[in-house]
Amino acid sequence: MRESDFSADVFDLLKHQRQAFKKKFGREPEPNDPVFFDPDAEEPCFMSTSQVIEIDRSICGAPDTVRDLVASKRSQLRGCQRARHFE
Repeated sequence: MRESDFSADVFDLLKHQRQAFKKKFGREPEPNDPVFFDPDAEEPCFMSTSQVIEIDRSICGAPDTVRDLVASKRSQLRGCQRARHFE
């Protein structure tokens, strides 16, 4: 995947997440590891729904409905899955 396929903000976000993963778990992320992981977990795992909602609220404000939040996150996760091997 080329850097030009992403905006600079997405590139910076993925770079930050990769560095945070390496710092937390002491290794490079593997293909099945989550891009957005639970920072409190001992092993790499996805954030809980409540963690995602809390982050979303802190960034964007409260979603109109849970359905809106889920639809937004599904769309974002599809993009993250395509970018999983991004370096």
